[in-house]
Amino acid sequence: MFHSWLTFVLLIWANLIWIMPNQRKNMLNSSPFLVIYAELLLLAQYLYGMKLTDDELPSTVNITGINLAQIGFIKYPEYPCSPLLIKSLFTTMFWISLRQMIQERQNERRTSTIADMAAPLQVTVGAATTAGSATGRPLEKKSSAFITRAGTLINSFLIKFWIWVVAITLFLSGMTGHRMTGFRIVYMALFLIFVLTFQFSFKVWRKMMYAFWLTVIVYSMSILVLVYTYQFDKFPLYWTEYLHISDTFQDNDVPVVSETSSAYGTFSRRKKLSSTTDAPPIEKDPEEGTRDENSKQPLKEEGEPADDLASEILDDLRFRKLSKQEIKGVAQKLFNRISKLAEIVWLFFEIHLLKIILIVAFSLSVETISFLHLMYVIMTVFAVKSHTNSLVLITRIMSLISSILLITTMIYQVDYINEANYVSECPNIDLNQTHWEMNNAKWFGFQKTSVISSLADLVRPYLIYIIVVTIHAVVVLRQTIRRIRLGLSPRTPHMMFPNITRQDADKDIPRMIKYLFNYGFYKFGVEISLVSLVVVIASRMDVFSCFYAIWICIMFHMTRDGLRRVWRILTWFIVVLIPLQYVIFIGLPPILCVDYPWDIPFLDRFRIWAMLPENSAVFRAQAGKVVADFLLLMFLCRQTLVFRIETRYSSCPDDFGGGSNQSVLEDIDKLGTVPFINPTPDFIAKVRNWLDVLKRGAFLVFFWFTLAIVFLTGTSRVTLFSIGYLIGSFTFLWQGTDFYLRPIKAILKTWNMLIGYNVFVITTKTLLQMLGCLYLSQLTANNCWLVQLLGISCLSSQDKEPAPDPIDPDASVATCNVPYDDSGLFWDGVCFAFLLLQRRIFASHYFCHIINETKASTILASR
Repeated sequence: MFHSWLTFVLLIWANLIWIMPNQRKNMLNSSPFLVIYAELLLLAQYLYGMKLTDDELPSTVNITGINLAQIGFIKYPEYPCSPLLIKSLFTTMFWISLRQMIQERQNERRTSTIADMAAPLQVTVGAATTAGSATGRPLEKKSSAFITRAGTLINSFLIKFWIWVVAITLFLSGMTGHRMTGFRIVYMALFLIFVLTFQFSFKVWRKMMYAFWLTVIVYSMSILVLVYTYQFDKFPLYWTEYLHISDTFQDNDVPVVSETSSAYGTFSRRKKLSSTTDAPPIEKDPEEGTRDENSKQPLKEEGEPADDLASEILDDLRFRKLSKQEIKGVAQKLFNRISKLAEIVWLFFEIHLLKIILIVAFSLSVETISFLHLMYVIMTVFAVKSHTNSLVLITRIMSLISSILLITTMIYQVDYINEANYVSECPNIDLNQTHWEMNNAKWFGFQKTSVISSLADLVRPYLIYIIVVTIHAVVVLRQTIRRIRLGLSPRTPHMMFPNITRQDADKDIPRMIKYLFNYGFYKFGVEISLVSLVVVIASRMDVFSCFYAIWICIMFHMTRDGLRRVWRILTWFIVVLIPLQYVIFIGLPPILCVDYPWDIPFLDRFRIWAMLPENSAVFRAQAGKVVADFLLLMFLCRQTLVFRIETRYSSCPDDFGGGSNQSVLEDIDKLGTVPFINPTPDFIAKVRNWLDVLKRGAFLVFFWFTLAIVFLTGTSRVTLFSIGYLIGSFTFLWQGTDFYLRPIKAILKTWNMLIGYNVFVITTKTLLQMLGCLYLSQLTANNCWLVQLLGISCLSSQDKEPAPDPIDPDASVATCNVPYDDSGLFWDGVCFAFLLLQRRIFASHYFCHIINETKASTILASR
């Protein structure tokens, strides 16, 4: 408020008191000197508030050119009493501190004198406590206990979470501001050092905390002093002459006072909060003793009318106390359930958060296409196939790379760096027609802020990734400490519910849900992977979708042993394909001035379908489709692990907790001829619980629901392919439940024919995209009936209307309604998923009970 050399002394004074231990004591001890210094400043301000001329009271010294206003001797021509009043208010606080110090010293002398006088009397602490309780102070003791408990809880909360408040403050010190300065960059670097050290090693992080916070405090104080003194006269000139720092660097490194935020005050509070405290013990409820005494009192006889009113009052009080106790019991049960649910959530994130980190890292690279982000793609793709220990190390390395890129992005925002120096000028490329990005720095990975993208937008992907990795480190640390306290192994468990096995899944709904959390992907990993493959095809609809369609044609009808042989080939195919696609999206650097031969208007749609590289934002906007490929790769890698488990337990598959995935077709085929033990309980003949009710509703109705989905797939669009769905649905509906009485191999063969037709439609529609993206305009103008019959369109293009015919631009295309929605694969993908699930039901032991029920119904109907 009052910027001068005299108030600069107060600033240094406040900083020294704040960073020293026992701030209150030091403040009180220095209050006499502080009051004297403040009174001198008030006296000087009073003198300079008088109406005196410059000759009588000068404001500058002409001999040396000293500006007395910079020292603190300022003349206020209007309302000179205002600064004097404000300074007096500040001085009042100094007087209060001095008075507090005097009172405390007097109390200490008085207490010491009383203690010396009472020492011969041998007054013990126990006697004093007894006397206090005898005079009726239990209520005061209770209040003190509550305050102590509240203080302990608040202290425990601050010990656990204050450090993150400090870290956020340090982060905000680096992010806030209108201009990028060197001070903000250093603040952000300190924040990243704090976070990265915690991610890599908790032991090293604890050892370096005191030195780190001391460094931050000293740096913040230095910045505050530099900025404060930089506002004085001739200091920018001193920096130029003596430190040889140019004006440009001074503008980029030294912000104005309003843009500077110092957080050292917050940091110093955290110096000694480095250990956790145990929760306070649960005290006994003071009402329990009264309740027990009341319960021991003998009941009055009914023949005593004098005590009726008193008895009613006592009964009412007992009822109220009982109700209060019941409420406490319900609250305690609710709290216990919430605690158990919270522990399950903690365990879930401990096991699966690494997968979320990989998805975030890959999404980071796809959100902004650049050469530097290719590192994320390569590391995440190979991290999916790595073991857990290697995966943790890779995520930490990517966090380090994110921190480096974040700092370099902030450095690139400095005004000293001119973005125009990195723009290539290519005479062979017409930018008005191509709209290409010719900035080499942006191609490499650096971009300046603009009206569209702020600094927060540029660094948001890096920050999100660093935050997610930090959360993973916190979760692992918390779970490890908890297991050590419980005497368990500190390693992360492989299953959320290790005591749940395949036999428990048929007992009740909660255990079935726990089993699915443990072994859901182990049981249905193949189906999930195949459905994901169809989802990738439907979301892309480009040249790479044709390759995926070929894979789905090969794999949909194969047995589990056949899938095990080709699974690794498909996995490595996608491992190679994902980085290749990203390289295509990056393209060649603009400095090479390469004019791609396919950059002609006729191939505008075909370029995107064929994934032909170009340095345009429209083409790079298609990079989001690669996320689906990465998710598919994650599913394939997890299924590879499932195949390894099946190979390991091939001799005794029932020994594995998830059960056996071997084929049960032989058991179903000999149903009714050769007796065998069905490991699944009969949920139709005997309903034991709600799980059996759920099974009856699912297994008996799912077949009809699947046929309804097939029917909807055929009627949702009017194309040639819809006829096959309608014929297939009506064929199975005509057979009804008699279809279950056929041999199981005939059932699966017939059902695979329906799945095969579904895959044929998916593949055909994918291949027709090439025809639509290349000749859609000509087909719309000349063969509209073919376009509508086959549903030909170009889904990979962002244009919703077909381009005019380059041969005959005047040809009208408005009369041909191009069915863009009919070309999509949404309903085909949904149909494929339901068909696979129904096939899985046919090949399970549960289907035996449905067959027996169908046989019994048929026999009863024939009588």
